[in-house]
Amino acid sequence: SGRYAGFWHMHPPQRLAGSWGPADGPSFPDMEIAKEHGQSLVLVFDPAGFDLYDLSLLAGREPDLSKILKISYRSEKWRRRFQRLFDRSFPRS
Repeated sequence: SGRYAGFWHMHPPQRLAGSWGPADGPSFPDMEIAKEHGQSLVLVFDPAGFDLYDLSLLAGREPDLSKILKISYRSEKWRRRFQRLFDRSFPRS
């Protein structure tokens, strides 16, 4: 499950049959934290990389997905690495 540590938050992968699945993007509570505190980063797992959401533009405003800045990273090397970790952690019978 995700854990708050300061003003950043991580959304971990979902466990699916045979591999990891992507996590959901920023939640309403994530956006409320940014609104109240003026900053919040959300790092969201993807099987082939991650998405980093900067919610700082929501400071003092109502949640608005169009105001969120997003940086995405994807890599085949990343996908293979996390698939190997999945295969070791959840071996098939």
